[in-house]
Amino acid sequence: MIENILYTLTETSLLAGIAFLFLKMFISKSQESSSFKIAQMFVVFSLASAVLFYNKGILPQYFETSSFSTLAYGISCILVLVWLLLASKWFLNTKEQSSTYFCILALSALLCFSLILKAAHFGVLLASLSFLSVIQYCLFRLSKQNEDLYHAARRYGLISLIFLSLFGFSVFLLVGNLSYTQAAMYITEISPLFKMLIILGILCGIFFFLNIAPFHFWLTDTISPLVLPVATYFNIVSQIALWGLFFKLQTTFFQSLNENLQRVYFAFGVLSIILGIVGANASRFLRKIFASISLYQAGVILLFISTLKENLTSSCFIYLELYLFVLLGVYICFYAFKINGEYPVNLNLLKGVSSSKPYVSATFLFDCVTLLGLPPLTYFMMQFMLLTEIAQHPLIIYIILFGLLSLLPVYLKIIETIFFLKKEQNFDRVDFSFYIYLLIHTVLLIIFMFKPQILLLQMNILN
Repeated sequence: MIENILYTLTETSLLAGIAFLFLKMFISKSQESSSFKIAQMFVVFSLASAVLFYNKGILPQYFETSSFSTLAYGISCILVLVWLLLASKWFLNTKEQSSTYFCILALSALLCFSLILKAAHFGVLLASLSFLSVIQYCLFRLSKQNEDLYHAARRYGLISLIFLSLFGFSVFLLVGNLSYTQAAMYITEISPLFKMLIILGILCGIFFFLNIAPFHFWLTDTISPLVLPVATYFNIVSQIALWGLFFKLQTTFFQSLNENLQRVYFAFGVLSIILGIVGANASRFLRKIFASISLYQAGVILLFISTLKENLTSSCFIYLELYLFVLLGVYICFYAFKINGEYPVNLNLLKGVSSSKPYVSATFLFDCVTLLGLPPLTYFMMQFMLLTEIAQHPLIIYIILFGLLSLLPVYLKIIETIFFLKKEQNFDRVDFSFYIYLLIHTVLLIIFMFKPQILLLQMNILN
């Protein structure tokens, strides 16, 4: 009994944090800034519990605790900690929202990540994704004064209900074979029609949460009016857990269907790359540009997976992890750029910002060059390693290289705006803490550049 309680500390600590913050929200109206410190404390405790009991769990018919789920959850915890740290700066500049309510949503989302990554049962997965969609709906509604976000939240609620219904219908068709291993065996024995319906519902549901084209418009079309902490969540924080779910299903449930899904992954990957390139080149909104670049990167990962090369999911996970880390640096710069207390969303507002914010602009340039994949930066080496592993698939290599060249004008447009155009806005003073965050981020990127084996150490865990 005591052992079972200890093994669930990862989740129960988050539940305790949520309960504590709820009491604080209703009992005490003062010192809301302390909510972030309280939330971070419970996240750290949850992370420590996950590491301590990395291979222990309860209810094995519903949950499976493994090295991979612990690693993915640990990275999610770190991202949530950084997210809360950045969001606290945003809340200091606005009084329209309750920081306690935001912290409750953050802990609730992390709880969902834990359940999603540990789930070994489609019933548990459906319930966890449903809970997560409610939390994300609440995040959409975080800014009640913005009419665009009100309608975006309603659209998201309706669309998520549709895809969760499709997912639920697929679970219903599994007729009791709901564990991943049972479902994998059952699906090989049924008729092609039922197999297609089950795969269609599950894949569409997963691709919706991952923002894979053509299911991505609910986010890319609304990410600009989203408040900055919410945009950070959708574009960075949630991605490790959701992609971790996809990789887990790929190695368990989808493994016996790889030959059938190869063309599906290829088609969705190419579509994501094309729409990502078009969206990034066509937009002048910073957040939409990088959301489109994320769509392109999702397409690249699907193309890698479509090769069905053994153990390639491990390399793809590290590739995704590195991409999100670089993108995190971009978003830290977003928090550092302010004009009269407002965070600019249009690229034109950043004209000549390098003349008044040289250090932040230089870091922003370094992150953009890293994302472009130029040698000898870490991102180039990771891409080169993956392209080497799929050398026998030249078509996929050509598509990825074409995508990189097509994104070059986007980065050049950003660099030109920031460094070579005349300044038109007066930017606010940058909080000194952001210089510290950017310095730490840049130093880590340089370390990864000279010591990439630090990242590759995870291969032992992932394999």
